[in-house]
Amino acid sequence: MSRNKGTIKLIEFQKNLKYFKWVDEFKEDYYWELLEDPYTEIFNVLKKHANTLNHFDINLQFDDEFFNEYDYSFLQDAFLELYNLKILEIEAPIFLNNDDYFSKELEMVAYRNLEILEIDFIDIYQVNCMVKNSLCLRELRINDFHWNYDNFYNDSLNFIRTICENCFLIEHLTVPMFLENQFIEFEKLLKNCQNLRLLYLKHTTNIKGGNELEFGDYLSNVLIKVASTNLRKLIIPFDIRFSLKTLETFFEKWKGRPAISIHFDDYYFYQKDDSYVKLFDKYKVEKGKLIDNLIVLLNYPF
Repeated sequence: MSRNKGTIKLIEFQKNLKYFKWVDEFKEDYYWELLEDPYTEIFNVLKKHANTLNHFDINLQFDDEFFNEYDYSFLQDAFLELYNLKILEIEAPIFLNNDDYFSKELEMVAYRNLEILEIDFIDIYQVNCMVKNSLCLRELRINDFHWNYDNFYNDSLNFIRTICENCFLIEHLTVPMFLENQFIEFEKLLKNCQNLRLLYLKHTTNIKGGNELEFGDYLSNVLIKVASTNLRKLIIPFDIRFSLKTLETFFEKWKGRPAISIHFDDYYFYQKDDSYVKLFDKYKVEKGKLIDNLIVLLNYPF
């Protein structure tokens, strides 16, 4: 198959290109082998529209088991030059090959107009580079964070600090589950981000089991103490559990605030007997839907 010259010309001659979307729709994987690189020329010509392009939506077909064998340099190179983006949506593992060159280039790029960042998979160090200068960021939606296990503590701490110090307008936020010695920084984040409407804490294997209830006590207290009154949705990972007493205290102290929807990944814990269900039902009635959709396992919460 020849490359799509017509598509390249169409993109090249646009005078005010603001939105670009690419979706792979190969019916069979072997079609990839028949293509003479359908990407590079198209994404190279997109660089010429860096001044006007503000919405970039990419969905590349790939095999989860072999993603690191693919060459995504065409997309990485284009992305590094699209400095005027407001909305970035990428479903492709271009950020998982954390090579030194791409990471160092990301450190030097400032996406100052970025408002919405939605990525399926990304290395936590790289997303930190992307949002550190994004003072207009309103939505950060990450399905899965990747990290170097040896650097997880520093990378996750730097990420929390970056959000805390730069993303005051954030409304929808995905962050990896905080560690025990990051409580102070996480509290600062909640205190500074008073526009926050959705908080999604992602499960991480770096946290040792056995302290789930202690994390639940901490999170309950800090939410009551400093969380935004705009908070409407909270997604809790397996790393956190609320005791019956902690939940009841939380609901009592949440009085007077808008209704909040709480989603638990570890829904089996709250179904082990009917005590939690009775508590949920009690506060739904008393507070006029204080909580909603409580016992739900969410794989795609957005």
